[in-house]
Amino acid sequence: MSLELLRQDWKNAVTTATQIAEQFPANSDVLDAKGRAQIASGDSEGAIATYERRYELFPNSIPAMSSYVALLNGAREFSKARTVLQAALARDPKNNQVKGDLIRVESEIGGMRAGLAKAKAFAMEDPGNPLYDVISAELYEKAGRRDDAVDLLEKAVAARPAAGVLITALSGLYARIGEPGKAEAVLNTRLNADPKDVAIRSALAALYIEQKKYDNAMAEYARVVGERPGDAAALNNLAWLYQEKGDLAKARGLAEQAVGAAPQTPAIDDTMGWILLAQGEADKALTYLSAANRAAPKNPDIQYHLAVVLNRLGRTVDAQAMLETLLGSGATFTDRAEAEKLLQQLKRG
Repeated sequence: MSLELLRQDWKNAVTTATQIAEQFPANSDVLDAKGRAQIASGDSEGAIATYERRYELFPNSIPAMSSYVALLNGAREFSKARTVLQAALARDPKNNQVKGDLIRVESEIGGMRAGLAKAKAFAMEDPGNPLYDVISAELYEKAGRRDDAVDLLEKAVAARPAAGVLITALSGLYARIGEPGKAEAVLNTRLNADPKDVAIRSALAALYIEQKKYDNAMAEYARVVGERPGDAAALNNLAWLYQEKGDLAKARGLAEQAVGAAPQTPAIDDTMGWILLAQGEADKALTYLSAANRAAPKNPDIQYHLAVVLNRLGRTVDAQAMLETLLGSGATFTDRAEAEKLLQQLKRG
């Protein structure tokens, strides 16, 4: 199936995945691979059936439940998603992820007010949990009521100034409405009170990346890694920053640490592969980028990087096919202009 995925040959990828699933009908990973191939091929109904089967076999698996619910939501089968989530909550009444998803589904079924009512009901049963304010603000923002979202989160942060999830939610909201100064200030206020709050420092570093303040981002991620050496996301982002700066040796060392901390993670494999390619090790790069593409077959950045390494290895037919599919999808990504340029070069031969 790897070759079919590499060539974006989704029909044959689904056929191969189905044959494997018939041999291992109760294997969660096999069913997941089949479902991902079906999603990539555009067979949403088949993917839903596959993930429903996986969920039935592993009802206590949050990843299995989440994948199934995500597909149901995508198909706008919200009532069915609610039933699945209610069953999951009955099994695990304290699961915040399930509660958050259930609030969102209620808002899809009954509108914003229904979602807010569900959040309020949960808050009465579970006072002090900041999740409900975060999700309520999300519902206000989605409905176009950004001022209400800001007001809610500002009041929540004032009441609980040490609640990191509220602070990062407010910072993110400020950034989205075009107030980066406030976004940075709310994070720094918390760091002044607790310089070792790694989650807040990571959020600040990510904000700096969005603002293209790369030196500031590097400094913050370095402090995060100093406090938490196994933080895979921080290691990966720091590796990317060093690559941007041109320090490939440092970038590779950090990427290797990230791979060790979180193996088989698409974003991390992508970073590792892209760094290896920059160092001239295209064969090794192909291994990582192929793995990233198998795990996240719809990620346009990964597809572009994989097309580049295929071209570098002389596999121009595969590279061209991948670029044609990618660019034909209309996906937006950072290097789209470079991808279009490479495709034209390949077509000219």
